[in-house]
Amino acid sequence: MARGVATPSVLRECMLDIGHETPIGWAILFGMLLALCSACVVNAPQEHLPSQSNPPDRIISMAPSLTEIAFALGLDDQVVAVTRYCDFPPQALDKPNIGGFLDPNLESIVALEPNLVLLIQDHDTVRTQLEGLGITTLQVDHSSVDGILSSIREIGSACGVEEAGRALAASCESQLAAVENLIGEQSPPSVLLVVDRRVGSGTVSRVWAAGPNTYLDDVLEAAGGINVLQTSIAAYPELSREGLISLNPDIIVDVVTSIERGETDLETARADWRDLAELRAVRSDSVFIIASGIMEVPGPRTVEAVQLIAKMLHPELLKDAR
Repeated sequence: MARGVATPSVLRECMLDIGHETPIGWAILFGMLLALCSACVVNAPQEHLPSQSNPPDRIISMAPSLTEIAFALGLDDQVVAVTRYCDFPPQALDKPNIGGFLDPNLESIVALEPNLVLLIQDHDTVRTQLEGLGITTLQVDHSSVDGILSSIREIGSACGVEEAGRALAASCESQLAAVENLIGEQSPPSVLLVVDRRVGSGTVSRVWAAGPNTYLDDVLEAAGGINVLQTSIAAYPELSREGLISLNPDIIVDVVTSIERGETDLETARADWRDLAELRAVRSDSVFIIASGIMEVPGPRTVEAVQLIAKMLHPELLKDAR
């Protein structure tokens, strides 16, 4: 289902592009990108895609999620360039980069002579520019879990590995169904999923969290939770300390990727929350820190993200699940 909002990976790329990897930068960019993406049209017909008999052998990926899919489909050798933020799998770092989400270097793209450029739903302007230069594109929707699964099949078909695309999507669907079956009819806990905040201040004074109709909202639902912000108007609202206390979620999932980058540590991230003893989640030791970037990139690892959060929300049910 197309949702027309920017995904976390897109927002992270944009922050880095303009030098604002801070909570303030998130706030500015959420507003900017949501306005930009409100008019997005996803998956419009594309009539000149390579045929199965002549699949592309020079592919450029314009987003980390697309790069992960391409490599998962065994297209390593066909990918000739990626963005500066494509860092998974590690082999992607060996590929030339053509800039970032906001500032792709069109001259570099043309020089590489691609016969397919992979785009996501937020790339309408880039798509227009590339097609104006005679470059074939494939634009897919990564704003929901269903969209990600569909895109795996679309990319596989367009790149001459249709069977691999079907198999990978089917594997993801099977694993997601297994989580759903284990959870069954359990009552979903209310969950706050924090995507950004200042870490290490000894408290939590404001956060940015995933709201409704977003990719991360989809992940929460698939993991058997209910978003405590389901009635929010904003896709990624800013919340004050008072706002957090008013919401009082059963569980808090805090994504702190600065731990993975070595900029802080797990204990520091946890210690901030102890200053909010008014919160049910804090008193019940139900604040969970995710230190990796697995939540930021809506690609094949979405399944791992769902499994990880499901184990946080339903530990008794999934304690033996892989």
